[in-house]
Amino acid sequence: QAARQPGQGWASSRAPPSPRVRAASAAMAHSRSARAARVLALPKPSFTSVYYASLGKLYDPVTRPSGIVNLAVAENRLAAPLIMERLAAAGSGATPESLAYNPYAGSDRLRAAVARVASRHIARCSVDPANVILTNGAGSALWLLAANLADAGQGILVPTPYYYAYDRDFGALTDCQVVPFDRGDGGPLDPAALSAAWSSAASRGVTCRVLAITNPSNPTGEVVSADEVRAAIDWAREHGVDVIVNELYACSARPTSGFRSVLEFYQDGNGSCKLPEHVHFVWGLSKDFAVNGLRCGCIYSGSSALTEAATKFACFFQVGGTVQVQLADVLEDDAWVDSFLQESLRRVTGALDETEAALSSVGAPFEPPGGALFVWANLGAWASAAGGELALFEQLAAGPPDGSGGVLLCPGESFRSPGEGWFRICPPAAPGGHLSVGLERLVAGLSRVGRGRTPSAAS
Repeated sequence: QAARQPGQGWASSRAPPSPRVRAASAAMAHSRSARAARVLALPKPSFTSVYYASLGKLYDPVTRPSGIVNLAVAENRLAAPLIMERLAAAGSGATPESLAYNPYAGSDRLRAAVARVASRHIARCSVDPANVILTNGAGSALWLLAANLADAGQGILVPTPYYYAYDRDFGALTDCQVVPFDRGDGGPLDPAALSAAWSSAASRGVTCRVLAITNPSNPTGEVVSADEVRAAIDWAREHGVDVIVNELYACSARPTSGFRSVLEFYQDGNGSCKLPEHVHFVWGLSKDFAVNGLRCGCIYSGSSALTEAATKFACFFQVGGTVQVQLADVLEDDAWVDSFLQESLRRVTGALDETEAALSSVGAPFEPPGGALFVWANLGAWASAAGGELALFEQLAAGPPDGSGGVLLCPGESFRSPGEGWFRICPPAAPGGHLSVGLERLVAGLSRVGRGRTPSAAS
């Protein structure tokens, strides 16, 4: 997609701007950077405008029974009541220390608490808090890594389908390029597919400096095996490529999935995690602890030089001081953390199972998730009947003509799905009791549309 020129164009959904607004826009164009123009030109997922428009009219069984049921956004609303209760017990977090400047990498207390949770529930080995860098969300952690590992114009390899915000997180302010590539016969990280993508980018003059792995996957929920991840890390070392392993959903992997954290692969004789210098781990609290809005992510790198450089940049991406105190109080409570993660996983798994059953009832294929919060469903036959993937998305969101309410999903084109008609469904985004309503609306909506031709099974 060509970059929008300064001052060019308005979204087609808006009313034409007034002469005063046009004049102001033209004046701003002279001071807008080329970087800002590129950010404005980034692809905007089709579902986001519908989602934000629906925020004031979401489903409520009492006050808004015809409101839209949100099964689109990657949130764990099912566990939210548990964490809200515990945060309330933690208090405001306001202390003389939290209201003052904090270390760029985060307070020693919260870094130790995060390292302890990672050691006990993700790595199964000792994570050194001195090497933990806290950021205001995993997206900021990804930006920090991209900014420190690659220069403007260089590439970041990402297997498709991938989380739509990677285009922003990796490229918006760094001017790096996301280089998508399709999975090979050996899986999403097939070394042959990696080599082909790396060589193809090089032939276009793009040097790929980074490989980004998301495990478990957003949007598919797929868990990449330990052997595949290690093979990709070995491939990257041979090609001079750094590896970012984003394990944002590490604690939401099903016990039967075989998920193993990259932190677990590399241990010294004392049971301490020692990542290779070209490997960088990212995690956060948004998904596993149901606190998207509190903004707390982290980096754990095998490179001391990267850790030092990223720490200096982290002054722009700090977690709020009072939030750090609250989160430390929560995460230091081992018994509560153990109980919460177990109950959260139980609720998430139940919601995923319920969604799989609903899809099976109408004969809709899907990829059984090994982790994360999603079911990756192939609704291509219904998309064909509706006039395309986006047409089906809009019809499901609008609901039936009687105004009884729709359901919001994420169309696969937002994630660069290789196949037409794939949708990401996020069952835990619906608070308790809302999911059954959303699934009833989904099944009814698909019945109204009817099935068209059976599409290819590409995912």
